[in-house]
Amino acid sequence: MTVEHPTTESPTGPLAANVVGRRREIDRVSRALDAAAEHKFSLLMFEGPLGVGKSTLLDAAAEVAAARGFHGASALLAPEGSGSPLHVVHRLLDDVLMNVPGDVVETVVSVAKAQGFDLVPWLTEAQPPTGQDDRRVFASLARVVGALTARVPLCFVIDDLQCADASSLRWLSYLAERRLRLPVVFLLGRTAGAPVEHALALAELGMAAERVRVDGFGLGDTESFLRRVLRTEPEPEFVSTCARLTGGIPLLLRWCAVPSAEDFAVCGTPELGMAVLARLNRHSSELVRLVKVLAVLETPTLELSAAVTGLTAPAARDAVVHLVGLGLLADDVSIAFAHPVVRDSIAATVSHLEADGMHARAARHLHEASAPDLVIARHAVRTHARLGVGIAEALLRAADLPLTDRDPALGTAFLTRALREALPPELRRHLLLRLARSEVHRDPRRAAAHLSEALDYVDDPQSMCTIACRLAQILQFEGHYAEAAAVLRRAITDVGAANPAVVAQLRLALHAVVPGRAAEGAMVGDWRRFPGAGRELAALVAGIDATTGEDLVRGREAALVALSRGVNSILHEPHQLVATIDSLIRVDELDSALRHSVEMVDEAQRRGLELLGALGHTLRSRVHRHRGELPEAIANAQLAVADVRRAGGDPRHFTFVYATEALVRALVEAGDLTGAATAADAVGLTGLLPDSWHHACFLHARGVLRMRQGDVEGALVDQLASGERLAVWSGRNPPPRSWRSNAAMAYLRLGREQDARQLAVEGLELARRWQVPSSIARALLTVAAATRGPAAEASLAEAEAVLRGSPARLLHAQVLFALGTHRWQHGRSDLARRDLVLARSLARECGATPLLTAIEDLPADALLPGEAEAPVLPRRASVLLTQQERKVATLVVAGASNDEVARQLDVTRRGVEAHLTNIYRKLGVRRRTQLQSALADFAS
Repeated sequence: MTVEHPTTESPTGPLAANVVGRRREIDRVSRALDAAAEHKFSLLMFEGPLGVGKSTLLDAAAEVAAARGFHGASALLAPEGSGSPLHVVHRLLDDVLMNVPGDVVETVVSVAKAQGFDLVPWLTEAQPPTGQDDRRVFASLARVVGALTARVPLCFVIDDLQCADASSLRWLSYLAERRLRLPVVFLLGRTAGAPVEHALALAELGMAAERVRVDGFGLGDTESFLRRVLRTEPEPEFVSTCARLTGGIPLLLRWCAVPSAEDFAVCGTPELGMAVLARLNRHSSELVRLVKVLAVLETPTLELSAAVTGLTAPAARDAVVHLVGLGLLADDVSIAFAHPVVRDSIAATVSHLEADGMHARAARHLHEASAPDLVIARHAVRTHARLGVGIAEALLRAADLPLTDRDPALGTAFLTRALREALPPELRRHLLLRLARSEVHRDPRRAAAHLSEALDYVDDPQSMCTIACRLAQILQFEGHYAEAAAVLRRAITDVGAANPAVVAQLRLALHAVVPGRAAEGAMVGDWRRFPGAGRELAALVAGIDATTGEDLVRGREAALVALSRGVNSILHEPHQLVATIDSLIRVDELDSALRHSVEMVDEAQRRGLELLGALGHTLRSRVHRHRGELPEAIANAQLAVADVRRAGGDPRHFTFVYATEALVRALVEAGDLTGAATAADAVGLTGLLPDSWHHACFLHARGVLRMRQGDVEGALVDQLASGERLAVWSGRNPPPRSWRSNAAMAYLRLGREQDARQLAVEGLELARRWQVPSSIARALLTVAAATRGPAAEASLAEAEAVLRGSPARLLHAQVLFALGTHRWQHGRSDLARRDLVLARSLARECGATPLLTAIEDLPADALLPGEAEAPVLPRRASVLLTQQERKVATLVVAGASNDEVARQLDVTRRGVEAHLTNIYRKLGVRRRTQLQSALADFAS
């Protein structure tokens, strides 16, 4: 009998020719086949992580062997089928003998019988070779193989070698150790890290075999693989992204290949997860349970993983080690997934019910182990199971952690989850209050619903007062004044006469939030005798005084008390916070108002609160407009509108209307009437508007726009309607939107001079009582326009004198223009030129295009040449910068940014901004580029 030697030309089939990235391994197989042709026994063991493509490699290698004339047999092993002795050897020999000529089978059987080994009963499993000496059986089987190779060379392929029985592993070691002169090649595939029942036997074989490591693809092979899968040329960025996220593992690349790199972030699919789990299940069901827990709970501790899966700690540790070896986990310390896409895909295979149970078991275990509240809460919030009061309390404590300031939605989720438990009334009330506090900036309607429910769980008068006031303020913000009044009146009734201090607070709140209430001066004046209310009550009083004009000194004092600890102290009461900062604007405390509105915006951005940010930007816009900084006013109002839209705000809601009013006013002053009309149209460019405070204020802004557009009658209608509505809240106070001045100007344009003078004089009387410079100057400007003639100059001169040193720069420019034109018309040209030059300089700095146009339309000799213009605000020798302000100014002039200044002086960025605000004010400049010349002037 002669051996048919294989060809030496190393032919390959389609699979081997097309396999990607495995040329080194295929070449090694070819060399082993060459050695077998010279009767040199070879045993190659290919090892690699799960999904690296060992099976594909072994199939390609078998194809190469077949093309070279080798007769082959293969065995794909599984743990449940490898229990009997020599199970793998039986499968290989059975496969070979089923596919060789009958005379070869007879020869082999004869050889076996000569060795005292009956091969046929064993192969039919009727009589397995038990009770015999292993070495003798191994020798007999070796001679059987030798008999087979007398006719044809053999190539045996065994995949998932870790599942082989111990006796088969020892027989393979026996063959390797004997170094038989036979044309035989064994190609073995082993999944690294997979559980091994017969570890010592496999280790012994590993020492005898030639081990070949199979790893993920490099960048070039990844590109080739993706090209084949996608059937198109992949982009370089896509290739590098795939290589980085998968480690070049073919299994992951095949399931995750998508048309673009942008889509790769969402490539985790249940199909990929099921493919991974199916392969794991071939090794151990415990690995499947554990890896699902790790994917769902997102890298928990080993102890928690064991508790949730029901494994013992040692078993969980062993499973983790296996998963690391399989390439699924990065290491056995962090127990994090090596490839996030695998984690996401496995998590996608877990049903909602199964995941719910995992999180419930995790929360209970962590609570019993006294884990941190935040750790417990993150699991409790993801299950619907009843967990008990203890975990509800942990959720409440977690919601109060600093982390939730940066992520308020997380705190809200914790509190909402805690409310699903069966709780005692006191804890439920506390949770409802805390939840409403976290929702007020994001979803005021839900906050109102939770406050309303909290009222059913409270008997304490002071607590009832606090809840009722907060609920009423939210309803006021929403424009539900009747509901707000009903809440407060019900609370007054429930509290009763036995608690006069609490009733007084409730009446004060009723006076603030409900239109039509008569002022109760004594009650407002005694606000300090309610120490329990603190800054919240001070904010309420500040808003009342600013709205009604009852007491300027008291209102300013209350505002300063309310903001004494910064906006954070009353951040949970946005309506009171807005009213307080707004009260500072109404009394010309613009620097303070800007500082607090900046702080408000910073807090909103830090916490991701769009509605709060919109309110802060709106307040900043109003401050900038009053200061004559129109570009900044427009920018902040646009940011406010964008914040509301991003938060999904209702166009009728206070926040949107408030922001739109600020935008319309700023655009009108800047001369952009088209932009102002577009902005106003979102609320209502014509027609009736809802009967609310914010719509009454918007009517005033719409009237100003219509006046500039030439619709004088429409403007008058809007201003009178605005004044009628505002009077319900503010009585006869002049600051709210100066509707009298605008209505008077409309009357003048319509020829109704008597009506104009009547409104102008009434406004001036109220302004003098209010004693705020900008209010007085605006009223004087209107009186001058209504009276005309020589008598008007006295009013205009007084208005200009009142505004000297005032931050109301735009109004100052308007007064100077009116005074200059009046003096020019009455022959006082020198004084007129000085006034008009100052008006032009201020108008330019403010960006007030309409006012600049009006000035430029004056006769040429009414203005001094441009180079002769005087500074807007004269320098005063008494103005001194503090030492820290000088340091800040010097660094800014040198070109340092605010962040760089903060680092060099070891202060916060907010501190630098506050210093710059003071520096600009003291030196009479508005921007950084003016600082150098201003400092030079100051030094001289």
